[in-house]
Amino acid sequence: MYDVERIANIISDIERYLRDLEELGIKNIEDLNDKKNMYALSMVLFSIINRTIDLADEIVMANSLGMPSTYREAFKMLEKNGYIDSTLMEKMSRLVSYRNVLAHEYYDITEKDLFELQKNIGIVRQFTDTVKDLVKNKAH
Repeated sequence: MYDVERIANIISDIERYLRDLEELGIKNIEDLNDKKNMYALSMVLFSIINRTIDLADEIVMANSLGMPSTYREAFKMLEKNGYIDSTLMEKMSRLVSYRNVLAHEYYDITEKDLFELQKNIGIVRQFTDTVKDLVKNKAH
Protein backbone atom coordinates (compact mmCIF):
# COMPACT_ATOMS: atom_id res chain seq x y z
CA MET A 1 0.00 0.00 0.00
CA TYR A 2 1.40 3.34 -1.02
CA ASP A 3 1.68 6.17 1.48
CA VAL A 4 0.23 8.62 -1.01
CA GLU A 5 0.74 11.62 1.26
CA ARG A 6 4.43 10.84 1.79
CA ILE A 7 4.96 10.19 -1.92
CA ALA A 8 3.19 13.44 -2.80
CA ASN A 9 5.41 15.35 -0.35
CA ILE A 10 8.57 13.86 -1.81
CA ILE A 11 7.49 14.62 -5.38
CA SER A 12 6.51 18.14 -4.34
CA ASP A 13 10.00 18.66 -2.88
CA ILE A 14 11.63 17.34 -6.05
CA GLU A 15 9.53 19.63 -8.23
CA ARG A 16 10.33 22.63 -6.02
CA TYR A 17 14.05 21.88 -6.23
CA LEU A 18 13.80 21.51 -10.01
CA ARG A 19 12.16 24.96 -10.14
CA ASP A 20 14.91 26.31 -7.90
CA LEU A 21 17.44 24.84 -10.32
CA GLU A 22 15.82 26.71 -13.21
CA GLU A 23 15.77 29.93 -11.19
CA LEU A 24 19.53 29.70 -10.66
CA GLY A 25 19.79 30.49 -14.37
CA ILE A 26 23.04 28.62 -14.94
CA LYS A 27 23.23 28.40 -18.72
CA ASN A 28 26.90 27.68 -19.35
CA ILE A 29 29.90 26.36 -17.49
CA GLU A 30 31.37 29.84 -17.11
CA ASP A 31 28.45 30.73 -14.82
CA LEU A 32 30.08 28.36 -12.32
CA ASN A 33 33.15 30.57 -12.03
CA ASP A 34 31.02 32.45 -9.52
CA LYS A 35 31.42 30.32 -6.38
CA LYS A 36 27.95 31.27 -5.17
CA ASN A 37 26.51 29.66 -8.29
CA MET A 38 28.72 26.63 -7.90
CA TYR A 39 27.78 25.99 -4.29
CA ALA A 40 24.10 26.75 -4.88
CA LEU A 41 24.04 24.35 -7.83
CA SER A 42 25.79 21.66 -5.78
CA MET A 43 23.25 21.91 -2.99
CA VAL A 44 20.18 21.94 -5.24
CA LEU A 45 21.44 18.94 -7.23
CA PHE A 46 22.26 17.09 -4.02
CA SER A 47 18.77 17.80 -2.68
CA ILE A 48 17.08 16.62 -5.88
CA ILE A 49 19.04 13.37 -5.89
CA ASN A 50 18.45 12.71 -2.19
CA ARG A 51 14.70 13.15 -2.48
CA THR A 52 14.66 10.97 -5.60
CA ILE A 53 16.40 8.23 -3.60
CA ASP A 54 13.77 8.70 -0.88
CA LEU A 55 11.09 8.23 -3.54
CA ALA A 56 12.70 5.04 -4.82
CA ASP A 57 12.98 3.69 -1.28
CA GLU A 58 9.32 4.48 -0.68
CA ILE A 59 8.24 2.47 -3.73
CA VAL A 60 10.55 -0.43 -2.81
CA MET A 61 9.16 -0.59 0.72
CA ALA A 62 5.51 -0.18 -0.33
CA ASN A 63 5.86 -3.11 -2.71
CA SER A 64 7.81 -5.29 -0.25
CA LEU A 65 10.72 -5.68 -2.66
CA GLY A 66 13.28 -6.01 0.11
CA MET A 67 15.62 -3.70 1.95
CA PRO A 68 18.18 -2.02 -0.29
CA SER A 69 21.66 -1.98 1.21
CA THR A 70 22.81 0.89 -1.02
CA TYR A 71 21.13 3.85 -2.70
CA ARG A 72 21.81 2.31 -6.12
CA GLU A 73 20.25 -0.99 -5.11
CA ALA A 74 16.80 0.59 -4.69
CA PHE A 75 16.75 1.42 -8.41
CA LYS A 76 18.05 -2.04 -9.29
CA MET A 77 15.22 -3.60 -7.27
CA LEU A 78 12.67 -1.45 -9.08
CA GLU A 79 14.11 -2.51 -12.43
CA LYS A 80 14.31 -6.19 -11.49
CA ASN A 81 10.64 -6.16 -10.50
CA GLY A 82 9.44 -4.32 -13.61
CA TYR A 83 8.67 -0.93 -12.09
CA ILE A 84 11.26 0.87 -14.25
CA ASP A 85 13.16 -0.18 -17.35
CA SER A 86 16.89 -0.88 -17.50
CA THR A 87 17.69 2.42 -19.24
CA LEU A 88 16.05 4.45 -16.48
CA MET A 89 17.71 2.28 -13.85
CA GLU A 90 21.15 2.94 -15.36
CA LYS A 91 20.55 6.69 -15.53
CA MET A 92 19.29 6.81 -11.96
CA SER A 93 22.30 4.76 -10.82
CA ARG A 94 24.59 7.35 -12.40
CA LEU A 95 22.83 10.06 -10.41
CA VAL A 96 23.52 8.09 -7.23
CA SER A 97 27.22 8.12 -8.12
CA TYR A 98 27.10 11.90 -8.38
CA ARG A 99 25.23 12.08 -5.08
CA ASN A 100 28.01 10.19 -3.37
CA VAL A 101 30.64 12.50 -4.85
CA LEU A 102 28.65 15.56 -3.74
CA ALA A 103 28.29 14.13 -0.24
CA HIS A 104 31.70 12.61 0.36
CA GLU A 105 34.18 13.97 -2.16
CA TYR A 106 32.78 17.44 -2.81
CA TYR A 107 36.29 18.86 -2.83
CA ASP A 108 37.03 16.85 -6.01
CA ILE A 109 33.96 17.89 -8.00
CA THR A 110 34.67 20.25 -10.86
CA GLU A 111 32.60 22.89 -12.58
CA LYS A 112 32.44 20.54 -15.58
CA ASP A 113 31.07 17.70 -13.40
CA LEU A 114 28.37 19.94 -11.94
CA PHE A 115 27.38 21.36 -15.29
CA GLU A 116 27.13 17.85 -16.74
CA LEU A 117 25.01 16.72 -13.82
CA GLN A 118 22.72 19.71 -14.26
CA LYS A 119 22.23 18.77 -17.91
CA ASN A 120 21.30 15.19 -16.97
CA ILE A 121 19.13 15.85 -13.90
CA GLY A 122 16.01 15.98 -16.06
CA ILE A 123 15.85 12.18 -15.91
CA VAL A 124 14.41 12.68 -12.44
CA ARG A 125 11.22 13.97 -14.08
CA GLN A 126 10.88 10.69 -15.95
CA PHE A 127 11.29 8.77 -12.70
CA THR A 128 8.73 10.92 -10.83
CA ASP A 129 6.27 10.56 -13.73
CA THR A 130 6.72 6.79 -13.57
CA VAL A 131 6.02 6.82 -9.84
CA LYS A 132 2.95 9.03 -10.32
CA ASP A 133 1.61 6.50 -12.83
CA LEU A 134 2.31 3.60 -10.46
CA VAL A 135 0.46 5.26 -7.61
CA LYS A 136 -2.44 6.33 -9.84
CA ASN A 137 -2.82 2.86 -11.35
CA LYS A 138 -2.64 1.19 -7.94
CA ALA A 139 -5.38 3.49 -6.65
CA HIS A 140 -7.78 2.39 -9.39
